[in-house]
Amino acid sequence: MDRMDKKKLISFLIDARSNTYAGGGGKVKPAFSGSTQLEYKKGGWLYRDVYNLGNKIFMGIETVYLKSKPVWSIKFCERP
Repeated sequence: MDRMDKKKLISFLIDARSNTYAGGGGKVKPAFSGSTQLEYKKGGWLYRDVYNLGNKIFMGIETVYLKSKPVWSIKFCERP
């Protein structure tokens, strides 16, 4: 199994966030009805951000894949 380089992960994550949510790009058809899905690909990396604004609660999950395998993820939920 290949070891993931954490510096490359951080660099890719910054690039991906800059090109999706923060940069207003990467919108794709969402997997879940009522949600928003953003994706960014570069080399063997894939970033996926899925979030929902339902019931005044902002929640979602970000996942980074390397060669089609998840290597990092974070979930979030903000209530009013």
